[in-house]
Amino acid sequence: MKQQLLSVKALPAETQWRRTQGIGFARTLQTVPLVALELTNVVLSLPVAIVPAGAAGWRVVAVLGAALGSNACVGPQGQWLSRHVPAALRGHPFVLQTDEAGGHEVGVTGELALLAEARVADPSPVPGLEPLWTEDGRLSPQVVRVQSFLQQVEQGVQALSVAAAQLHGAGVLAPWEPDGAVMPLDAPWHRVNESALNALPDASFVALRAGGALALAYAQLQSMGQWPMVRQLADRALAMAAQSEPALMMPAVLPNKAFVDPTALNFLQHLAQAQD
Repeated sequence: MKQQLLSVKALPAETQWRRTQGIGFARTLQTVPLVALELTNVVLSLPVAIVPAGAAGWRVVAVLGAALGSNACVGPQGQWLSRHVPAALRGHPFVLQTDEAGGHEVGVTGELALLAEARVADPSPVPGLEPLWTEDGRLSPQVVRVQSFLQQVEQGVQALSVAAAQLHGAGVLAPWEPDGAVMPLDAPWHRVNESALNALPDASFVALRAGGALALAYAQLQSMGQWPMVRQLADRALAMAAQSEPALMMPAVLPNKAFVDPTALNFLQHLAQAQD
């Protein structure tokens, strides 16, 4: 179920917010967009897919679950069971959303909006709550820092989108349907076709390398070795839910080293700056 989002501008001056405890809010997210600079960590923890994103072209996502509306990386008590928490999940309950002018503004989840309503009705001090606004009507310094982080996340997501579009333009993407996966029809997963990548003319290969897209290609190929881990996490989560056992961290599945070019991932910094 998609979360309700509101602009912070819609919230009253009395609004206070609580830092997110746990990551249960992501329980229904099967995928999440990735940021360029976290790619090296993600490929050792989670599968990476490239998906069509309408007018946005293509998006690079971490695969979190095998079934629609299911995140195998979230345990019964809201624990994160994988080694890496994607950056796009770390700003909760805040998000960066598009405003009426086509720019970006800070949005909040429906949970924070409900908390704001409760605070207006009963402004008594509550431990653990922080102000959304300063006395002069500006966003609090804490929220400003979150806003800056979310803007960096968006830049990293867009950088990977540019690289994914380059791979698509080079004709090296192919549908990916790993065993046991049920994916959305409007955003089917794609992978890099290693044979097509290796068969590219030298000029095309060099162009992908120069643009940073080659790093994404190798990273995506590496990451597919993590799919069995997602299946294991899903099975383990079901078992824990049935037995009420505490969550345990599952070990990452090491990537297939046959995919690794020792120099390819050196281009990640360039990839993150692709739009500069």
